[in-house]
Amino acid sequence: MDKSAVKAAVEKHLERVSNQLAPVRSWKLTIKYEALPGDHKSTTEASCSFDYAYEDAVIRFDPEAHDDERHVVRNLRHELIHLLLAPIEAYRETITPMLSDEQSSVEYQAARVAVERCVMNVERVFDWGLNIPLLPEEAPAEEPQAAEPEASETSESDRKAE
Repeated sequence: MDKSAVKAAVEKHLERVSNQLAPVRSWKLTIKYEALPGDHKSTTEASCSFDYAYEDAVIRFDPEAHDDERHVVRNLRHELIHLLLAPIEAYRETITPMLSDEQSSVEYQAARVAVERCVMNVERVFDWGLNIPLLPEEAPAEEPQAAEPEASETSESDRKAE
């Protein structure tokens, strides 16, 4: 996708997704659209960095790494969920300076896996548990509610049951 399409998707869905993740509404967000470095195994599609003490966050999207609006919104929600887990990162920032280089490396790998799995679990709560659609147009159509029958429309058997 090009930068303007990714930006339009973020702007369209940011408020709704932030409201679903209520605590993140208090954060000051800056959204950037730029190429992100990957590694030899994967491409980085989006990232989030933050200052927990001031609830100030920067979310970055790599426009070239996104295929469509749904892909952008999935990454938007994923990065916002990281803000829910910010207390864990604040804890890590306090503890890791006391570790040796080797310990710090092991801690980083363990924390990265644990935090990403937590984010994935929250995503699954939305997708599988609460069945909250990623895009509003994916919501099932509401079925019309049957009107209550008027008193004259109730049958004699219904009146006897009352």
